[in-house]
Amino acid sequence: MANPIYVVLSSTGTSRVVNLDTRMSPFNVSVGVGFGSTTMTATYGVEFTLQDQMYLSAIGSTLAVSWFADVNLPAGTSSAATSNYMFPVAALRCTVTALSSSWVVFSVLQGGPPLWRFS
Repeated sequence: MANPIYVVLSSTGTSRVVNLDTRMSPFNVSVGVGFGSTTMTATYGVEFTLQDQMYLSAIGSTLAVSWFADVNLPAGTSSAATSNYMFPVAALRCTVTALSSSWVVFSVLQGGPPLWRFS
């Protein structure tokens, strides 16, 4: 996964799915939802799935993906906030149910081992 991922939502609806690398060890993901203006209001929720959609697609599966609410950012959250995952999840998404103006920024950052090491 390229890091970080920013998904901007300028209307109500569900964001694109952000797929994660479940093989990363240790598995660490930070999630943030911010607002494009300090005077706007919005209501949203973040969800995760344990089902790897890329794998299911590759094998031609028709299994419906199960989404679970993030306990720190459940549906109805109305302020900018963050959460994290210390256990593997396959993907994340954000659903905005109300938006007064401006936009919501859904940010995802997955940690992992460095790409280089000193000798």
